[in-house]
Amino acid sequence: MQKKSTSKSNAAAIDGIIKEIKSKSTDGDYIYRGERKVYEKVSSSLYREYAEIDIEEFDLIHAQKEMLKIARNHIGESPVGALEDFIDIMNKNKERMGYREEPMERYIGEDIAETIGETIAETAEREILTELQHYGGRTNLIDFTTDYFIAIYFACSGHPEEAGRVILLKKNEDIENMIIRPRNPWHRIIAQKSVFLHPPRGYIEVSEDNTISIPADIKQLLLDYLRKYHDISTESIYNDLYGFIRYQNIHQNAYVQFYMGLTFQLRALETKSPEKKESDYKKAIGHYNDTINLNPDIDQAYYNRGECWLHLQEWEKTKEDLTIAQNMGIDIVDSFRNAYEDGVKEFEEKKGIVLPPDIARILGDIVEDWTIERFYELLSSQKYGEYYESRNQTEKLSEFGTDLIDLVEKKQWELTPQFNKYYFALYFGRRRVFGVSLHGCPKLTVWLPDDVLAERNNDLFDDRYTYTYPDSHRCGIYPEHVTVTDIEELLEFAYLWHADLLV
Repeated sequence: MQKKSTSKSNAAAIDGIIKEIKSKSTDGDYIYRGERKVYEKVSSSLYREYAEIDIEEFDLIHAQKEMLKIARNHIGESPVGALEDFIDIMNKNKERMGYREEPMERYIGEDIAETIGETIAETAEREILTELQHYGGRTNLIDFTTDYFIAIYFACSGHPEEAGRVILLKKNEDIENMIIRPRNPWHRIIAQKSVFLHPPRGYIEVSEDNTISIPADIKQLLLDYLRKYHDISTESIYNDLYGFIRYQNIHQNAYVQFYMGLTFQLRALETKSPEKKESDYKKAIGHYNDTINLNPDIDQAYYNRGECWLHLQEWEKTKEDLTIAQNMGIDIVDSFRNAYEDGVKEFEEKKGIVLPPDIARILGDIVEDWTIERFYELLSSQKYGEYYESRNQTEKLSEFGTDLIDLVEKKQWELTPQFNKYYFALYFGRRRVFGVSLHGCPKLTVWLPDDVLAERNNDLFDDRYTYTYPDSHRCGIYPEHVTVTDIEELLEFAYLWHADLLV
């Protein structure tokens, strides 16, 4: 039932974006641009190259002309020879065209000849510019398309963790004067239905009314939709040899980064040192980041990165990556059970980490919420059960833990339990809130900053508690005879403070 509901909401989100673009395009002739993230300006690559130059005299168009001059010299075309070329061609063909022996300048006039030559030169420059743009060179052109579905593709084809946008630009006289259309378009330009904007300042201003946001969480859904219903994909958009070579290199580099990430991830799983384990997971994440930046279509990179975040207990990032991988078609539950045959239960027992309910559900846990039964399972797990028993801590830990979990369920607090050899704690995100310290005999413990403890000393704390310094938060540890009921008011204060719910 939930799957059908999610499917309907995804379809509604896609339909909403398309309808919004259509609706905003009804009052005229529009061109569109898709951007995979929201940039400060809609600008050309040449403008971005020189964006740091803050000198009034700097002329971007002049910089481009100098670049074109060098480009024409490089390919053996004189940047000033268009007029001479035109006259030479006309003189060679004048007899066939029915003219007498006099030079062609006598027939058409030097002014007209010069104008024709300048037009030819300008056309040649535009062709070079569009060719440079085609091959990824820096120019003062900005890519647009006449097809908003193609714009949506570009808005979704990268930076999956960030929102993209589609920009709508109504063609008026000023915009028409900036548009460049290649005379002999290549396959890719035809496939992308491209037009190029040539803004004098290197950028254009667009209003929020003319931009459509593409949320990060539906980018992959839109790409799937475009491929299925409009035959728009990486293969159809980059359908020439240069596109193949460019993406061949990107794919190769992306897979190198992917396997570097996998190497560090496997090392992290094998190492016993907590510091080395954390370091290797972070290195793996760095390589997976590079993989995704080079090729956002590698779905396994998102899943693997999500697993790394899982081991680092970065819950929000875990959920984000696993959700992206799931949307891209990876069977999350099956992949997770390849590593942990009994799924979430086995993971929690081996790692001593209790997963938040929403992540446990993504990974296939059939238990909807944290329960006392789960607490007892972990208490007697192979990782810590024998250790607690050997130190005669099981009974007291069970008593305190049960009382704390009862209180959390009664109050409906959003807290996640976690075990290790030194404490059992209930977390809000990554913050320990309260739990049981296992130094010596188990004792109830509250984690709060020193200044907060000092402020609350008179009304909530008394001389029964002591301080320790496990991290930047002091913790108040109570003697063995203090019960959960005795400090319930303090526990509630600690929860509200950590959850930022106190005004």
